Amino acid sequence: MLLRPGERKPFACTSIVFLGGLALVAFTALLLGACGGGAACAATRAPNNAETPTPTTVTLQIFAANSLEKALLEVQDLYSSRYPQVVFKDTQFKGSGDLVAQLQGGAPADILITASRSLMDTALADGLIDKNTRRDMFTNELVVIKQEGSAVTLNSLAELTSDSLTKIAIGDADAVPAGRYANQSLYSAGLYSDQSGRGGRYLGGLDTKTILQSSVGNVAKTVSTGDVQIGFVFSSDLLRFEGIEQLFVVPEDAHEAIVYPGAIITGSANTLEATRFLAFCQSDPNALAIWSHYGFTLPLAEQGAQATTAQTRPSALQAPESAGTSENFLVGMDYRPFWVSLKTSLTALLFVFVLGLAAARLTLRAPNRAKDLLDALFTIPLVLPPTVIGFLLLVAFGNSTAFGRWLVDHGIALVFSWPAAVIAATVVAFPLMYRTVRGAFEAQDPEMLDAARTLGWQESRIFFKLMLPLAWPSIAAGTVLAFARAMGEFGATLFVAGNFAGVTQTMPLAIYFEWMGGRTDAAVFWVVVVILISFVVILFINLYARHTQKFRLGAAREQKDNPFE
Repeated sequence: MLLRPGERKPFACTSIVFLGGLALVAFTALLLGACGGGAACAATRAPNNAETPTPTTVTLQIFAANSLEKALLEVQDLYSSRYPQVVFKDTQFKGSGDLVAQLQGGAPADILITASRSLMDTALADGLIDKNTRRDMFTNELVVIKQEGSAVTLNSLAELTSDSLTKIAIGDADAVPAGRYANQSLYSAGLYSDQSGRGGRYLGGLDTKTILQSSVGNVAKTVSTGDVQIGFVFSSDLLRFEGIEQLFVVPEDAHEAIVYPGAIITGSANTLEATRFLAFCQSDPNALAIWSHYGFTLPLAEQGAQATTAQTRPSALQAPESAGTSENFLVGMDYRPFWVSLKTSLTALLFVFVLGLAAARLTLRAPNRAKDLLDALFTIPLVLPPTVIGFLLLVAFGNSTAFGRWLVDHGIALVFSWPAAVIAATVVAFPLMYRTVRGAFEAQDPEMLDAARTLGWQESRIFFKLMLPLAWPSIAAGTVLAFARAMGEFGATLFVAGNFAGVTQTMPLAIYFEWMGGRTDAAVFWVVVVILISFVVILFINLYARHTQKFRLGAAREQKDNPFE
């Protein structure tokens, strides 16, 4: 039976409610994006603002090992105060292996500083750095840590076999140099099978005790919470993370020299200024004082010897300052992740909405065999781990494929950019929209559609005049769910878009990196924001479902009271 004109009223009313909700979200996004002179927005422009540089401004992008974070940021601020024409784009602090992988994927940068010579060798072999600019920047120490105030007492590596020690945190040697140095040290004590520190087995009972982590930040975090008893980190990490303290320094002769090499990225447009900055790091007295404060020393290259231990022990240095009052915290908070999440999710939602409707319609009209294949193709992002999706997108659009190189050659650099974040959010959110819409289409009465065809309606008219209005409540619910999924996306975004503050750093990414960087209060803030947004989304779906159900019941009663109308 065809819809009568009076029966389209629910569709019109619910459309107004749904579109009104989207308009409210869009207004909030624009409001945040235009928060000109407020105190809260000051933080979004304060750190190294390179968004509107003057014609003489030079912007440097640095990729640096995690353990350099606090010291390098202070040195960058010092350099910018001396040379105002130089600003630093959001510096990327990650495991050295992750940084090299990002460069291999085509991420743009000017300087690379790793915590391992071997990973810099990998970058050199892949042609990622200029060989002539490579230099050994700093040295560090490997230390064993425990939770602050813990009763654990150890003085040597040999004591790791003690039955009282049940959990040990070590960085994954393939991506975390500290983990490889730790494994080399364990080899010297007869507790690891490979001298290189990679690819071996833990011996002496350590195979059941060792928990591999993706970064030294994870090691420090799990130790500080007491989830593991001890861990291996660099001495400089003692100042980066709270809740940990040093047990002992691993002997230097137990592992390779811990050297941080730096180099200029091949093809950098700022080679001259990048070279000056690296020289500044190793020559300016104030910069040297910063490195020394955080436990780094300079290699004595002119003497052909390894640098000696810093005179000031990191374990004796003052702990990081507290976050201060809640008012100061909110004023100094960087709110850009919320804006980036909102902008990314709304943009992705436009693609998801159109593609979801088209895919659902295409699947219904396809032959049975093709229908099953299409359904599997459209649904698989729903069940794949986000990291797998991110990896596939990185391979597809990165420099490792012909298509990716073609895009780059034509000036389309998608990898590690905001459009990449939109693509990741679109892919992971699409199945929710597609499955919801397809289910609504399949539930429609085929006799009603056939009746429309007997009246001479074209398929396009049937789709827009009958199928869409009847399926609108499900379409609206799928749209809201897709929006929530896009806003909560993490793994694929990190893989293909990276973590660039104000550009690709969404709220989920901010939670992870604030937590790993020791800024627990900021991580908790974003957790609360995400929970509130999720609650509002669920509440909206429930209210919307109740609203549409009320109209359906009203229409049913009207039909019952007037059966011949």
